[in-house]
Amino acid sequence: MQDKKDQLEILEKELSIATQEEANSWVGRGIGYYKITQLIDPNNDKSSEWKKLTGYPSFSQYVMGKWKDKNPHRAIRQRIAAKNLMENKPELLEEYKSKRCTFIPGFTVLCKLDSMKHGIDNDDLNSLVEEVYSGKIARIELEDMARENLESNKSKKTKKITNSKKPYVSPYYYSDERLDEEEFRDVYIERESFLIKVIPKFKDKMNELYPGVQGDNLRELITQIEDECRSINYNVEAA
Repeated sequence: MQDKKDQLEILEKELSIATQEEANSWVGRGIGYYKITQLIDPNNDKSSEWKKLTGYPSFSQYVMGKWKDKNPHRAIRQRIAAKNLMENKPELLEEYKSKRCTFIPGFTVLCKLDSMKHGIDNDDLNSLVEEVYSGKIARIELEDMARENLESNKSKKTKKITNSKKPYVSPYYYSDERLDEEEFRDVYIERESFLIKVIPKFKDKMNELYPGVQGDNLRELITQIEDECRSINYNVEAA
């Protein structure tokens, strides 16, 4: 335990330095959150290990208490983006560390990219990764692609269920295991529809009615709602 506490202290110092040196970048914070999560518990943001090592009962509480960040959902997305960056473009991260001026997509874009990796085949995913990291695809385009992909997959799986009469097996890991059963399929469809249709339309309307900084703040709140709904629908593993 003491050894882990010592390692945590080192990682926290690194994160503190990165936060000061990279005030206008998410990269240092995301990497720091990711490394700390890997040390404490890479699979559960609310395990007892968080309380033992940090004094806080969860990653979100740790972010708010230790780092005075009132938006833990943003920290979670930054952590996911950092994981994606380290897995897909480690050489880009090294270049960024040495030059600081290297282009890296925003954390919301990389977080969305990461959420799509289980829904498309490897060739398409690799192509998408290259386009995203080259800056050819904006976040709104990626959200449209994700929405279309989810709708397509949902349609195919619903048709398969109707034809085969077999229990519904979802590609997602639901927080409520009953959603894997056919009798609860309607609940799944309604929740998915809310995430992939209602919220995006609401965002589009917000873009239209509230441009600029005021709109950015409102859209951030909508994104928090979206993240919270997704965390309720699915068991999201720690990045």
